[in-house]
Amino acid sequence: MSYPMPQKSIGLLEEAARMARLNHPNIVKLIAVSKLSFTVFRPMLAMEWLAGGSLAEFFREEIRRKEEREQVRVYVRDIVHILLQIVHALKYLHENRDIQGNDFTHGDVAARNILLNERNLATCIAKLGDFGLPIDFGPRLPIPWLPPEIVCSLDQQNTKHRPESDVWMFGVLCWECATLGAEPADFVYDCLSEQHRRPRFAGPTDVYSSAIFRLAHIQDLYKHSRDITNEHLKKFVFAFEQPDHGLPLPRSCPQEYADFVYDCLSEQHRRPRFAGPTDVYSSAIFRLAHIQDLYKHSRARFRMVQNVSNCTCAQHRCSVPMPMFSLR
Repeated sequence: MSYPMPQKSIGLLEEAARMARLNHPNIVKLIAVSKLSFTVFRPMLAMEWLAGGSLAEFFREEIRRKEEREQVRVYVRDIVHILLQIVHALKYLHENRDIQGNDFTHGDVAARNILLNERNLATCIAKLGDFGLPIDFGPRLPIPWLPPEIVCSLDQQNTKHRPESDVWMFGVLCWECATLGAEPADFVYDCLSEQHRRPRFAGPTDVYSSAIFRLAHIQDLYKHSRDITNEHLKKFVFAFEQPDHGLPLPRSCPQEYADFVYDCLSEQHRRPRFAGPTDVYSSAIFRLAHIQDLYKHSRARFRMVQNVSNCTCAQHRCSVPMPMFSLR
């Protein structure tokens, strides 16, 4: 991993210094820092390699690109087995602080950043990778995974990614697993909030409840973006207002699992915690361990939910990149 621009190379070295302090069996290890070129300042990070690839690649290659009769069966117990490993990694992360005393957060918890040592979900070791790079200094932010307090922030310059934001992104990861790799952006686009909770077009335009006020602010922030339109932005903002935040779970999803996902997608103070005691209901580890106990001998499994605009399934044979903001 390296960046050609000096400013981002400095950020990469700062990130390497943070990663060097981490040592957990479910976090991808930093192996070395080296020079990619001796003529320009361009450092390179050597990271631990896992043969199984990412969880997103597993969903795409073992399920969505295969006919139904060839697809791997994904049981609830196997998904919870992976999620518990990631929760332990995030707990370790959130209970540590960097040299300046700031909270450690990941910043991009998603299936594409969950790496597996093998393609057997029942026995694999899952590790959290791509530590924090997109939020800290990356040029593109994965908006469909970000919580509303970041996307809709009125003070974008001072927005801080907090542990509660990782919990929201973990909830989106759980949704990705329940749908076997669907893209959250696809469902956000098609959702509107309840009628009484939608922003208003009539009335004053200098208040937060005004759709014009909110969209004008977002337009100013991302006016140089070429990857997403204002129509998409409008639907993102509206989707945050509805009960499931534009991420409906399939009928095959167990109720206990669904309750946990939507608790992760709730207000900041109501989200489960990764850090702290693990024997209380507010602990994400406690909740997932309970689900694991319920389904450890169950044959219940998740079924694929087809995307529409971001389809990667065998039926349509297509792959459309997810929409992202390009910040400049």
